[in-house]
Amino acid sequence: MIKRILVGLGTSRSAESVVSHAVELAKTNGAELLGLAVIDQTRLEWTGPRPIGVGVEALTAELRHDRMEKVAAEIAKANELFASKCGEAGVTHRTCERTGDPFEIAADLVRYHDLCVFGLSGLFEHDVVPEPTDSLERLVATLGVMLPPASGG
Repeated sequence: MIKRILVGLGTSRSAESVVSHAVELAKTNGAELLGLAVIDQTRLEWTGPRPIGVGVEALTAELRHDRMEKVAAEIAKANELFASKCGEAGVTHRTCERTGDPFEIAADLVRYHDLCVFGLSGLFEHDVVPEPTDSLERLVATLGVMLPPASGG
């Protein structure tokens, strides 16, 4: 029986289909949804190699600040969409915003949920920095480590 569903709120663009799917599952099963938005500050702050010179640090700080503002706006849009769709469907829901390693955070939360719904792209980078090409595989591998082995029967 599915009672709690973890929903990855990546980009507002991908959240549309993810949230719609999760809401339908929640309605069918009478489940509660938890919308998860993660800010991976380490990835967002990494600007790559920089030349030495006057003004470089100021430009880097401005880039970091700009990225954080874009992420905050994307999370706000995704949360608004999530709350709106859940409200329209009468589905019980909560949101959770965390900062840190998205894979560790997801692995920590998955143990309290019966099902996870994530998009195929834009898991946690919110269209600000490129998503690692293996992010979905890494998420599944991280979550798979947390699951108990299947019982033979």
